[in-house]
Amino acid sequence: ALRGGNELRGGNERQGGGAIVITDFYTTALWPDWATRRLQKNLAYFHVSPRLELVAFLETDLAFKGWSMSHQSLLGGYAVVIECRAPACPG
Repeated sequence: ALRGGNELRGGNERQGGGAIVITDFYTTALWPDWATRRLQKNLAYFHVSPRLELVAFLETDLAFKGWSMSHQSLLGGYAVVIECRAPACPG
């Protein structure tokens, strides 16, 4: 499960095509320590934090079986954009 008890659940609301696009903070491994600390301090005001496991979670979650996924890093790892595209309904 994702941090904070957040879960993505499969179900009828995500069947029949369409896409979910997620933008999230990602890794700051290449940043200077002071910049990483500053980002963490700022994010704490909003009760959010980077979820490095988000891409792997979505790729392995059974609720997304059959979906196509793509992701790209932005600004040297500052953020990641993930697009999850549902398969079209048969018929």
